[in-house]
Amino acid sequence: MKKHYLFLCLLFLTSGAYSQLIPYRVHTKWGFADMTGKLVIPARYDNVWRFRGKSAVVKLNKKYGLIDSTGKLLLPVIYDDIDPRELKKKTWYILKTSSKYGLANTAGKLVLPVKYDELSFEMQNSYAMAVARTVFVKVTPDDVVQEGTKSDWQAFEKMGISMIGREPEKDFMMPYTLNNKKGYLVRGRGAKPDSIPAIYDEIDEINIYDNILRVKKDGLWGVIGPRNNIVFPFLYEEMGSASPGMNLYSGKKGGKSGILKPNGEVLVPFEYDRFYFSNDEFWCISYQNGRKGIIILDGNTPVFIPARYKNVSGNPVEIYEYQGRKVRFFEVETEQGYGYVREDGVDYFKDGK
Repeated sequence: MKKHYLFLCLLFLTSGAYSQLIPYRVHTKWGFADMTGKLVIPARYDNVWRFRGKSAVVKLNKKYGLIDSTGKLLLPVIYDDIDPRELKKKTWYILKTSSKYGLANTAGKLVLPVKYDELSFEMQNSYAMAVARTVFVKVTPDDVVQEGTKSDWQAFEKMGISMIGREPEKDFMMPYTLNNKKGYLVRGRGAKPDSIPAIYDEIDEINIYDNILRVKKDGLWGVIGPRNNIVFPFLYEEMGSASPGMNLYSGKKGGKSGILKPNGEVLVPFEYDRFYFSNDEFWCISYQNGRKGIIILDGNTPVFIPARYKNVSGNPVEIYEYQGRKVRFFEVETEQGYGYVREDGVDYFKDGK
């Protein structure tokens, strides 16, 4: 309670500037609350999505529209779909009705009417193009609509992401087997080629680029370095990589799961059934007694949100800027529907009859 009080005091120190609104569920309907959890836009929609700029997408009776921060409709709830498209310098909403498309900006202004057969986007300079039969138009990041040509259309690149990287150097070269036991050939840094002898039952190479190996000996798992030095003792029935980016490890001991620091110290006690680690890496879903909770791992000490939910989504967290700090929200589900929980454990929904 003291932690929540301090958090709310921080949030109340506002200058009257526009504050971010959070999707908030009341039973089966959705509205928006402010950062203190006060309902600002009544819960009357079947679903809502976070604000982008001055607008948010809402859904009612299988149709979509846009509202502003007061709840006023910017675009009527008449579209088959509204989908945000984020480019490098611009975000638009793609509007769809039947098989026709249009564009709106994040202020809720209609930029292109819903009459075009196709839309295309150029990522780097954040332009959009639309075509309706033989008519081509080009839209600048400032929402200026210009005449386009077929050659412009053909030159446009669809938005995409490419990852290019170099494979890191590693000391471990390749595994070998001798007398039904496993070892590893090693190179460089003063290590001898046979410095990992064939004495292990199993070798897991998942952390090979961190210059460690998870190995199993006499039925228990531990972690060794490239000179066969023991990093984690052989104490664990199971062992996995909890968060590669944070160099954390999960283990199971006495039938219960916990999380370990790189030096082998226990970060999260061994009292959970299991964990699911998100792609965000700084948090995980905890499983306990048939329910799910959240553990946030990137602070000085872990933050535990108790396992009280039917489900916790592994989707990336929603991050809101407020009073110069970032506040994170996680998507959870109860028996009555899904909702959001703030990083300090405050639920942004109400269940009931």
